[in-house]
Amino acid sequence: MMTGNEAVSGRDGSSWDEADEEGARPPRPGHSGLRSPIGLTLGERYDVEEEIGSGAFSITYRGRDVRLGRTVAIKVLRQTYAIDPTLVQRFGREARAAASVAQGNVVDVYDFGRHGDLLYLVMQFIEGEDLKKLIVR
Repeated sequence: MMTGNEAVSGRDGSSWDEADEEGARPPRPGHSGLRSPIGLTLGERYDVEEEIGSGAFSITYRGRDVRLGRTVAIKVLRQTYAIDPTLVQRFGREARAAASVAQGNVVDVYDFGRHGDLLYLVMQFIEGEDLKKLIVR
């Protein structure tokens, strides 16, 4: 079970410790109570730059890994779900499972963690159209 206090390592050897309680922004309209993390640095490592997609459980942002100088995708669990201990445990389990997959058709998972009340997953960023838009076409 992920409590937010343990260190967790990604496949690339990165790890996280709970970030400081630096305040997130107030909720933006239409985002189901998610405080926008744009402009924040999560885990003292990932700068959140812009929203690139959303789904029922999370919103995905383009970000920057300041240590490695690479663009990343950052999925942030909606706060409605981030307060449910069962869903938080599931999110952590799925992050660990996804990080163990090394296959060309699956994005790499680099890290996951908590920043204040935000629960996030850091993944490989792939430039291009997202699946939701492809399905609509």
